[in-house]
Amino acid sequence: MDREEIERLSDDDDLERLDRVCATYNLDRLQALGRNLAADEDRRTRCAEIIRTLENYFDFVDRVSNTAGLLYEDIGHAERHFKAIMHKFIFKFADVDRNMIEDVCESLLEYYGFLAREKLVSPGRFRPFRAMVRRNRKGLIDKLERYNGIRHDDGLDEEEKEAIRAELFDGDHLWPHL
Repeated sequence: MDREEIERLSDDDDLERLDRVCATYNLDRLQALGRNLAADEDRRTRCAEIIRTLENYFDFVDRVSNTAGLLYEDIGHAERHFKAIMHKFIFKFADVDRNMIEDVCESLLEYYGFLAREKLVSPGRFRPFRAMVRRNRKGLIDKLERYNGIRHDDGLDEEEKEAIRAELFDGDHLWPHL
């Protein structure tokens, strides 16, 4: 897809067409990553899992971002909203476990690392993103485990659970969009 067309549609406020064009643009990037992973013998076995994880993650991001024309390659958006997105992700899905958080983090690092190697995002932007994901991973897993411990605890009333959610997720779980 042509980046200039995306910019033109943004200027024209044709949001419906912009979303369709951006969806194609985003899919092109995921397919390129998939081809790259499939060509690498060492990473080929994880290719389908990484792409499926990214598709699910970005589908979720699309639903909570409320941003027309969101390009998945926007590493600044990914970095600024990583914790909030992950807080909403943990809150929203009852079946999230440690492995899912690990898969999302590793898949995002694969994706943005690939974009950085291809110079589609600045390698200088990727390094702090990678450090931020690695720095936040354990804290997210700790929050997940603590939340899973209270999620179905009949000994806590809804008000007590909400107080714990607010503490764990910094209120991110309450916002309908980022």
